[in-house]
Amino acid sequence: MSGTLTRALLEAMDPSALGEIASAMRTRAGKIEPEEAQFPHRLRFPAGGDEWTGQASDALQARSTTTGRIYGENHARLIDTAGQLEQAEGFIGGSRNTLLQLIEGVEKDSITLQTNDGLFWPCGEPFTVADDFTVKVKPLPTGYPQQIFDAVNLLAAELDIDVKNLVRQLEELSDTWAGKIKQALDLSKLALNTKGQPFEPYDPSKTAHEQAKAIAAGSMDIPSDPKQLHDLWEQLSPKEKDDIYERHHDIGNHGGIPFDPPGDHRGRSYYNERHLGEITEQKQQQLDELRRQEPPGPPHFGGKTFGEYQKDYADWKNKCTDLQNAVNGYHNVRDTLDRSSQDGRPRFLGFIDNKDHAEISIYNPDYALKHGTLVPGTFSDLTQAGDYDQKARAIMQAAVDASHGQLKENQLSMTEFLNYDRPMTISGIEGKGPWAGDPDPALNGAKALDDLQAGIRASHDDAAAGGRSYNTVFGHSYGTVEVGAAATHGNHLDADAVALLASPGVLADSAHGLSLAPKAEVFVGKGDWDPIDVANIAGDLLDTVGLTDSVGLGVSPTEWADAHQMDGGTGDHDSYWKPDNPAMKNMGHILIGDNSHVTPSH
Repeated sequence: MSGTLTRALLEAMDPSALGEIASAMRTRAGKIEPEEAQFPHRLRFPAGGDEWTGQASDALQARSTTTGRIYGENHARLIDTAGQLEQAEGFIGGSRNTLLQLIEGVEKDSITLQTNDGLFWPCGEPFTVADDFTVKVKPLPTGYPQQIFDAVNLLAAELDIDVKNLVRQLEELSDTWAGKIKQALDLSKLALNTKGQPFEPYDPSKTAHEQAKAIAAGSMDIPSDPKQLHDLWEQLSPKEKDDIYERHHDIGNHGGIPFDPPGDHRGRSYYNERHLGEITEQKQQQLDELRRQEPPGPPHFGGKTFGEYQKDYADWKNKCTDLQNAVNGYHNVRDTLDRSSQDGRPRFLGFIDNKDHAEISIYNPDYALKHGTLVPGTFSDLTQAGDYDQKARAIMQAAVDASHGQLKENQLSMTEFLNYDRPMTISGIEGKGPWAGDPDPALNGAKALDDLQAGIRASHDDAAAGGRSYNTVFGHSYGTVEVGAAATHGNHLDADAVALLASPGVLADSAHGLSLAPKAEVFVGKGDWDPIDVANIAGDLLDTVGLTDSVGLGVSPTEWADAHQMDGGTGDHDSYWKPDNPAMKNMGHILIGDNSHVTPSH
């Protein structure tokens, strides 16, 4: 959210205002429909007078279809924005109430602690939450033993973490919905030139250097159009780029910026690798601090019952495990990037954040004639980065083999897409977050995959590469659901080809249900002994008895008549990556656009 959230701002926050704005937008949208219907008539009968006829009138009527479309898009955007505002009101309002309830509990709960000698010490309501959400300890009565002071301070530290975690969640929630609302309100593409294309905004009062200064100062947003951002970035000095990074440590995540521009090399990978080091250090510090907060054990358990201690210890242990896994993941990303010094293949970090997301490319996508994106499925967190790096290399080798010497490896590029919150459970019965039959993780990550493809298209150097790149997206298992989400529900995936392996469904009923680049090809493959179909049936049964909340992943792509059904081999769910598997050979042909040699399913 804009600025830093404080307690005063939290208490003054009124999410109901979002609902009021949504209501006003729906009212306005209701007035646009009759205006759209009446517009051609008003042109033919200006000011309600006699009918205007002739060539000029006919020409204006012909052009009115464009204006009529703008009416329709205005109406659609108002309705879409109203819906986003109404959802934001519910999510942000609920998060705000939860945080206020926690703060009230922290400040109003009375506690009594026990020392090692068995004495009980009433501490009253010892905590207060400051404006910056720091949990502070009120003065305790004089004469209390040091053990009580230490215990109260430890409790304050634990509560401080809980409060600030909720604050961070509310801030992230606000940022997410602000972005969605801003995107829904973007009317820039409604104004069209004579060719039916959006006007390119031009402000002669601001040079590229003035824009860079404003972005670094926080008074101007980073351009959301990857092509505009690319053109701006090309004009900046190293210092201007560094200044922007000092304010926006995620600048390397923005599509359109070259991965590794010649000259200063200050591109996506340079800044993301800097940010990777910062994130890794922060996560390690959080882990070290958490380990120092182990709940008090026997004999007195910090004044709690043994059952309460067991629960606190289990929660603490789980948090330690999760943080350690995150630290391991970021180290794995670093190790994967460092493989370049071992095998000579340059790698680039196109995305990194503190939510366990990353995108790693082998060879520079900006100079590749053929680029592929590998979207993995369930369980594929950052600790699997090295494994998917190997799979990406295997696809590249299959492509080189398929080209019969016509393409060199450095004319290809592969990106492993570890940039969505894939499910970490198969059945959903475990109760550990979304399961493999839930479409929400894919839908929530769809924009990130679309942004990757749009960004690669914008920063690609056609002249240096020898032409426009041919871009393919490979999805495996639940990764195919993510691919489908990025090409449905109003999303567009700028890919020339899509390959769906071991798919449980892609949220579409046919290949034509996917929004892809013009003339894009869709390939589907499944191994003979892949149990994915059994998993789909099991998911339907779990839905039937009410054990999961899946809303369905769509018709299995293996049933699509308008897709290329290719040979997926005879193996199991993880067999596709073996060099001698027909699926791997087919992936090589697909990556280079050699569709005629893709072997069909038997």
